[in-house]
Order: sequence, then C-alpha cells, then structure tokens
Amino acid sequence: MIDQVMALAASGSAALLAAAMTDVWSSTRSAVARVFGRHDPDGQQVMLARLDRDVTTLEAAGTDHDSAREELTAVWRTRLGDWLEEHPAAVDDLEELIQQVRTRLPNQQHAWFMTVVGRDNSTVNAVMRGNIYQGSHEPSAAPESTGDTDH
Repeated sequence: MIDQVMALAASGSAALLAAAMTDVWSSTRSAVARVFGRHDPDGQQVMLARLDRDVTTLEAAGTDHDSAREELTAVWRTRLGDWLEEHPAAVDDLEELIQQVRTRLPNQQHAWFMTVVGRDNSTVNAVMRGNIYQGSHEPSAAPESTGDTDH
C-alpha cells in the first residue's frame, strides 16, 4: 500500500506543479481546496498557502522555472505522501483531481507526466527530464487454499 500511496503522491505532485503558471492554475487551485477541505478543513489553508508560495517561487525563477519545478515536485511528493497516509479516504478524490488536471493542461505541460506500469515480478526503468527512475514490482502472494469450497 505504501508504494501505491507514494505513486499517487508522485503523480499528484507532478499534476500540481505542471498546472502552476498556466491558464488552468486557478481551476486547479480551487479543486485542490475542495479535496483538502473535504478531508482536512484545518489543513486546507496550510496547503493552499504552500501552493501559493511555491507558485511565487516558480515565477521568481524566471527562465530556470523547470529546475525550480523539479525541486518543488519532489517537495510536494513528500507532502502529498504524508497527507495521504493521514487521510487514506482521500485517495479517490486525489486520483480524480489528477485526472482533471491532466485533461486541462496545455500540451507543453504534458511533458511533466509519465505513466509506467510494472507487473508480475518486473523491473521498470524510465527516464524523464534527464532523471533516471527504477522500480520493481513483486507479485502478491496468492491466498492459501483451505480446501473448503462453497456450494
């Protein structure tokens, strides 16, 4: 379950930072407020303040905003991972938010997304923006049979 939470946190952080400084930022920020507010009303303002501060950081980075975006994506991956561990019921809402952001993003921002799937005892290698990522997936053990059958 931890791997799934971290994968969702990674996808969520990429979506949030890909939307920053685009025409979809306002609607993304509103959607984030709804998701966080639904699961943590007290933490909603904290997360929104962090997003606003980070967008200001991106704007201040000037022509080097891709580098700043990469750094902030890593920070948000940790933030979202921690938040999802505290609010596991938010998984579906965050997945829906990510999908909404992806469909609204301008084409040039799609470069911030990469979907890689590994199954059945596989190792996956991927390169995105010069960074190398490696992951492995071990299949879950099959449930043991008790020999009993329902008729």
